Amino acid sequence: MSSLADEQVPGDMVVFGEIGLGGEVRPVSQRDARLREAAKLGFRSALVPKGRAGSGPAPRAPEGIAIDEIEHLSDLVARFQPADRPLKRGRRREEQD
Repeated sequence: MSSLADEQVPGDMVVFGEIGLGGEVRPVSQRDARLREAAKLGFRSALVPKGRAGSGPAPRAPEGIAIDEIEHLSDLVARFQPADRPLKRGRRREEQD
């Protein structure tokens, strides 16, 4: 993301999830354990898939970490794309030659 939007991802942010072929961000197992470990390691914010794998009660954020849920890759891109700067697009291989 940082190279696409030319914006650095904050060093205290953790992002996890499974990205589907359609761009959907799917829940992964052990969400609560991942968040607890991230908080222990000093991460202060987390972008995670909306919902959770399996069933059970809604997760609570560990103390010291803010959780923001995303549903689609476009949600992730929107977090890092400055409104006044369009995303960079790669050049096609034939254009590079």
